Amino acid sequence: MSRDRSGKREEIDYYRPPAPFANNPAPFANNPGLNLSLLLRLLLYPKGNKKSNGGDCISLYLQIAETEKLPPAWEANVNFRLFVFDQIRDKYLTVEDAGAVKRFHQMKTEWGFDQLVPLESFNDPSNGYLVDDSCVFGAEVFVIEQTRKLECVSIINQPHGNPITFKIKNFSKLDKEY
Repeated sequence: MSRDRSGKREEIDYYRPPAPFANNPAPFANNPGLNLSLLLRLLLYPKGNKKSNGGDCISLYLQIAETEKLPPAWEANVNFRLFVFDQIRDKYLTVEDAGAVKRFHQMKTEWGFDQLVPLESFNDPSNGYLVDDSCVFGAEVFVIEQTRKLECVSIINQPHGNPITFKIKNFSKLDKEY
């Protein structure tokens, strides 16, 4: 990866998930044929995202791209980790939001960290993040399948014809699905 010295955002090629995730793609609940893993990418701000308090740090985000391919009112609940590879020690610096589930939708297409790694630490050769002017960023992504059911009740002020009334006693205490 070449670094942008102007501080502008560099878009990294589409994130290609590791084999287990790629072999078991996570579809959107409202469009099972659409594979979310093909729409993910990493956004990198090598000099920090100045608009979000990321100055003097590497800023890294996970984004759902090509949202025009998604169905109307799409959403995806995702748990993810972002990481930077320490090329000297063969280890990852992993950053996550304590297992928090992030909801991606049309108005919020990216989540991540404004201050992933301080630039001073990232540029220090002894830390192993930047070796021979190259670095490795990645993501581990878990898509949480939606299991909710929605029901709608409409209230009609003056029903047509012969209204039928149902009375359900102890409705809030029912434990079976009918």
